[in-house]
Amino acid sequence: MTHKEQSDFDLAIKLRAEEKIKTSGDLFEASIKEELKALRASRVFKIVEFDSCKHGNIRIFNSRFVNEIKGKTTILYEKSRLVIQAYSDDGKAVILTQSLIIQRSSQRLLIIIALSLIAIPEI
Repeated sequence: MTHKEQSDFDLAIKLRAEEKIKTSGDLFEASIKEELKALRASRVFKIVEFDSCKHGNIRIFNSRFVNEIKGKTTILYEKSRLVIQAYSDDGKAVILTQSLIIQRSSQRLLIIIALSLIAIPEI
């Protein structure tokens, strides 16, 4: 657990004691369930039982939840996100440094330019 995670965990305990966060159940339990539900709903993954005969040659990744307190300037709430552990892979550095990521504002600009170039039929 990182220092930030530990401080958010301690903060969650304090805020629950002060009743500033009123989520029932264990710490971050509801946010973990919500994260898993959202990931399953968007078909990011599905849960299957491990079978060594069927899955013997498949690399299984480690994962963990990162829990944070959000809304520190507004309404406080617990937030969890699933993080997958990356393994040592020589090609990974090339992919990560050379992959293009387009910002949302750039996407909007490209859409506007594309729409302006489309010939609109006259009525």
